[in-house]
Amino acid sequence: MSWYYYLHISTKCPVTVWLKAGSAANRKYIPIHTIVERLDFDNEKMESITAFHAITGSDTTSYLYGHGKKTCWKVYQEHFRLLQGLGQGELDDVTAKNAELFIGKLYNVSNIITVNKAREILFVKSSAPETLPPTGDALSFHIQRAHYQTAVWRQANEQYPDLPEPETMGWRMEGASLVPTLMSLPPVPDSCMELITYNCAKQCMSARCKCKKSHLRCTAACKCRTSDDDCSNVEAQQQHYVKHTAVRSILSNSNV
Repeated sequence: MSWYYYLHISTKCPVTVWLKAGSAANRKYIPIHTIVERLDFDNEKMESITAFHAITGSDTTSYLYGHGKKTCWKVYQEHFRLLQGLGQGELDDVTAKNAELFIGKLYNVSNIITVNKAREILFVKSSAPETLPPTGDALSFHIQRAHYQTAVWRQANEQYPDLPEPETMGWRMEGASLVPTLMSLPPVPDSCMELITYNCAKQCMSARCKCKKSHLRCTAACKCRTSDDDCSNVEAQQQHYVKHTAVRSILSNSNV
């Protein structure tokens, strides 16, 4: 609201604008014009304040775990120029890359240009998974949604705003509703699924073997794999196991 007043009202006619808030029992009025005056921002910083709100979390865009407005604001004060293109025209590669750099600054990792690299560095430092930055894939959809929402706010005074299709901006239709697209890649790469290990010492013949129980073959990291002859759960045996497990499952669910 402060930004809208600054862009669409104060520059055209200096008036006072009040925002009615609170409940019927506790009504209050917020002087938008006073807030704008006290912010004392230059034009450059004020231009991107809606992009800051959208990318750090709003009613229609998600926030980053562990990063509230207060901590994000400190980063914005220094790096606000990284968000200048967000919400203006088409979302090009430069604008998206700058937005990714801004997100990287929030995690206080020096000299990184991608969130994936920041994730790697923080992971090595044994950071909790929920505190890691989003993946580059997930962040790309978040940036698209932030771009779209910022464009909506920037054109709030237009009767017919020029907006892209939301389905091209990190949203998808489910029935009659728009829902956010969270990612396009699988949450866990197939290679990571092969990292299950177990200390089997008896050729992995029983279901006690975690690899076999998960329908995965044992890997070189497993204790049983001193040689292929020592383990019954190598690739050829695993294919046989999966095939017969599937047959038994079909037969157990059959009415015949």
